[in-house]
Amino acid sequence: MTQWMLPFPDKMLADPFGSHSAARKKMGLGPHRGVDWNGMKKGAALKAVADGTISANYWSDVLGWVTELKVKATWKGKPTTIYFMYCHLDKKSPLAVGTKVACGDVVGGAGTSGSASSGIHLHFTLSLTSKGGAMGQVFDAHAYISRRIKESKETPAVVVASTAPNRCEVCPCKNGCANETTPK
Repeated sequence: MTQWMLPFPDKMLADPFGSHSAARKKMGLGPHRGVDWNGMKKGAALKAVADGTISANYWSDVLGWVTELKVKATWKGKPTTIYFMYCHLDKKSPLAVGTKVACGDVVGGAGTSGSASSGIHLHFTLSLTSKGGAMGQVFDAHAYISRRIKESKETPAVVVASTAPNRCEVCPCKNGCANETTPK
């Protein structure tokens, strides 16, 4: 089972997915295409939300330094690949495209790069396509990860009964010798 974590605690959640505040409307912006967390210091560790592979690491004039994490997961009950974009990093992530990371590994630092940033924060997106967080269809990353975390806590551990014989049932000595034969 895949381990999941949110990038930051919910108390740091600043602007949820799909919000369309008066400020956004005044700037001529549509609904928010990601989830924003703020209240961290510049360079605060941005951690991988699951095991995955760095699939993009680039500069965007709007989103600043961007690192994308490709994760094997499920979507609507079917196995697939999903992509999480970490945007407005303080500098280019040191992780090269193709680098495998584990849940909780640092993938970059919080920052305020790019023209769409008004302060240090993480703008975080979820898409079903690489770089889709920038221009493609996006989904609520916070809701998706929160659901995965909840499911992992609700799923009972599965006990698998072994059908393998006791170790010495297949050994002539019958006394726990790790299937080695009795010396002659």
